[in-house]
Amino acid sequence: MENGANSDAGNFQCISPTGEIQTPMTQIFKIIFSFFILFMQAGFSLFEAGSTGSTATTSILFKNLLDVVVGSLAWFVCGYAFAFGESDTSFAGFSGFFLYNLNECEYANWIFTMSFAATATTIVSGPMAGRTRLLAYCLHSILLTGWVYPIVVKWVWSENAWLSGHENHRYRDFAGSGVVHITGGTAGLVGCIMVGPRGTRIFENFENKADIPGHSMPLVSAGLLILWLGFMAFNGGSVVRLDTVEHATTVALAVVNTNLSAAGGAMAALLANRFILKRKYWSLTQMCNGMLGGMVAICAGANTIHPWAALVIGILSGCTYMCWSVLLHRQGVDDAIDGVAVHLGCGIWGVIATAFFARTESALYDSSNAHTWDRVGWAVIGVIVIV
Repeated sequence: MENGANSDAGNFQCISPTGEIQTPMTQIFKIIFSFFILFMQAGFSLFEAGSTGSTATTSILFKNLLDVVVGSLAWFVCGYAFAFGESDTSFAGFSGFFLYNLNECEYANWIFTMSFAATATTIVSGPMAGRTRLLAYCLHSILLTGWVYPIVVKWVWSENAWLSGHENHRYRDFAGSGVVHITGGTAGLVGCIMVGPRGTRIFENFENKADIPGHSMPLVSAGLLILWLGFMAFNGGSVVRLDTVEHATTVALAVVNTNLSAAGGAMAALLANRFILKRKYWSLTQMCNGMLGGMVAICAGANTIHPWAALVIGILSGCTYMCWSVLLHRQGVDDAIDGVAVHLGCGIWGVIATAFFARTESALYDSSNAHTWDRVGWAVIGVIVIV
């Protein structure tokens, strides 16, 4: 067989360029989980549409679909090459453009990583909802999926990643609190500042833009439940292999931690909004955003954190989300769905928290080990570099 696929007496083996055998189970694992991650686009679409005014609904749906369409093309043309292509530098890859000469054993990895790229890109559509031109947003999707995000991936998740280091001994980011969510959240913050606040003198003329109501709570709830399912695949799928009992138990741990962190974030945001900020009503939107914040934060260490620590991280991520939300509104940043607070704020917290709560080489368990504090330092450096 060509391109790394070898056949011997009817036994098929798929060998990656690094020499690893990609078993059929691992290939199917990546493909199936990529379906669930891509389905998150439906969750983002419903959540964002319900959280904003009804006049922005068509625009939001259009842009979320564009993220997949344009993102797929950009990932095909150059994104995957920059992220995982071979090169003599650790800055970017320079092979595999248009999937030319790509080892056929990498096709499953291509669709899996493309689903992550689409997620990073679609994060930006929510904060800028209701006042972004379609062509400008399309250009943003091309730039983020084809250049910005792949470079960050190269630095963290590739074979010669300089930020995570050899055998991941520096910066830790298992499923993308930094790579996906800080990248998307930072782009969303820049976008919010550049396009300015929503409204005119006669339309959505609210002095406090946070008071602009969402038009459909059923859409918000349905979108959130889809995203909850998607995050299970997002974090569980980041194990990227399913060949041994150890792989299977790691998938299970990642899913359990994702669920607990989501629950902790939801309750923390709900209670903080009602009793600390003294809001008059219980807020479904705040609870949903707290839940998302918990799932964003746990991405960095879902595979290496005890369940009790995941719950703690989730609770603190709900508080982190509320702090970022209040701060951004006070600074006049009109984030239509609080996406920057969820993805950038909780993404930063998740990267830092992993350096403290991981089961190995963390400040909580190995404080006497000098390398542990190197990990903390690399977590801070990673956040700064990605932002």
